Amino acid sequence: MIVTNINSPELKKYAALHPAFDEAFAQMKKILRDGAEDGRIVVDGDRLFINVQSYQSKIENACCFEAHKRYIDIQLILEGEEIIGFESADELEVTKEYDPDGDYMLFALNDRYDRVRVKAGEFAMIFPEEPHAPAIAADGKPSSVRKAVVKVLCE
Repeated sequence: MIVTNINSPELKKYAALHPAFDEAFAQMKKILRDGAEDGRIVVDGDRLFINVQSYQSKIENACCFEAHKRYIDIQLILEGEEIIGFESADELEVTKEYDPDGDYMLFALNDRYDRVRVKAGEFAMIFPEEPHAPAIAADGKPSSVRKAVVKVLCE
C-alpha cells in the first residue's frame, strides 16, 4: 500500500511499478482539474477504468475489509476526507469468500488494524490481496466524500 499526494514528485517512481500507472495518474489529474460526474469512466476497456462516486463516510463499526485479486485499487479523494483501514489477511475473519465475478472478498473489521487519513488530492494505492476498509468517517463523524477509484488490471 502506498499513500501520497497526486502532485508528489515520487509519482515517477510509482509509475515504474505497472505499465498502466502513467495513464492512471494522468487521468486522476484530469479528473481533479476538470471534474467528472459520478459513474464509470472507461480508459482502456477492463484493463483500466475509473469509478467516480459520492457517498457519506460511515462510522467505524459499519465498515468492513475488502480485498481484490485481479485489480489494483488507486483510491483518489476528490472532496472531503476519510480513514482507510489496513490489516494483514492473516489477522482477519473472512465473511464472504472470494467472488471472481466481482473480484472481491470481505472480512470482518477487527480493532487492531492500522488507519490512514486520506484527504482531497491524496490517494491510496492498494495492491491485490491487501485487505482495506475504505469509507471510515474521519474523527468518527460521517461526512460527504467524493472519490475516484481507479482499477488497474494485474493479469
